[in-house]
Amino acid sequence: MSKSEWKQIKSNYDEYLRRYPEEGNVQGVLEYPLQSAAIIQGGYVVNTSSGLNQNLLITSDNSLPDIQQLSLETLAKLSTELMNILKVQISTDHQEYWKWTIQAFEKVNKQISILPSELVNNLEILFRLSACSPIPSQVGEGLLHPIQASWDSEGHEAYIIYRAKTIAAYLSFPLLEGVIKGVCSDYIKPNGEVKDGKRIKRFSGGYSNNVCYRLSDLLTHLEEEYADDEFKNLLRDMRIMIGDFYHRNPKKVYSLIGEWRNTSLHGQNPPDAEYGTIANIICLIIWNEIKSILR
Repeated sequence: MSKSEWKQIKSNYDEYLRRYPEEGNVQGVLEYPLQSAAIIQGGYVVNTSSGLNQNLLITSDNSLPDIQQLSLETLAKLSTELMNILKVQISTDHQEYWKWTIQAFEKVNKQISILPSELVNNLEILFRLSACSPIPSQVGEGLLHPIQASWDSEGHEAYIIYRAKTIAAYLSFPLLEGVIKGVCSDYIKPNGEVKDGKRIKRFSGGYSNNVCYRLSDLLTHLEEEYADDEFKNLLRDMRIMIGDFYHRNPKKVYSLIGEWRNTSLHGQNPPDAEYGTIANIICLIIWNEIKSILR
């Protein structure tokens, strides 16, 4: 890995967060809009496009390679830093990283089957949903209001695009479960049954020898039983970033995500925060798999 490449990205993102409250916040209320909305459990987040985006994001910094040209080591670590700047919003760096993750994985998965093709196709749906934005003219005409949206084909398409982030949040949880079960297929079947002679580490302690349906247990097993030392450290770093985002103890993060899975979208979190967090975890897992194959 190019150390200067990684150092520059981290420096840019730290600067992005340092300067955003004064230079990037067009609302003038929330220090970090998406983080604040998630902590108060609600609220509408307006994505902003400011000079900070142009100067400090990978997608606009000409001194850095395109995301598709970053080293494998950088790509494997980038999701943790993207979790940090998710405090502001889902940026073009998030969208380009998620897009490149699924594109790269589709190629690898065709050569060496890691996950079922249908699961990979659904991951592409998730990341495509993240890039959907309402058409300004439709918003201005009130076409997308839940009551006013028309029931013709144009109204259906516009409304679904408007609600894409909510759909993505619902989709992200079963996909994360599927990805973990896929990479841990030596331990567990897709239906949650633990394989003969195997066991799944529980978040609350101990092991399960029969079935595993809890996302918190799957995440715990991934980190504590499946991961090698390098991957384990990255998962730990991700937990720290998520704990910082939600003002939670990093040791309790997997329990928090499990709570989201069980009470998904009951108005408690903006969908951007939920699926943005899950998408970053999924990408972390995928790049670890790609890296282990290509080494």
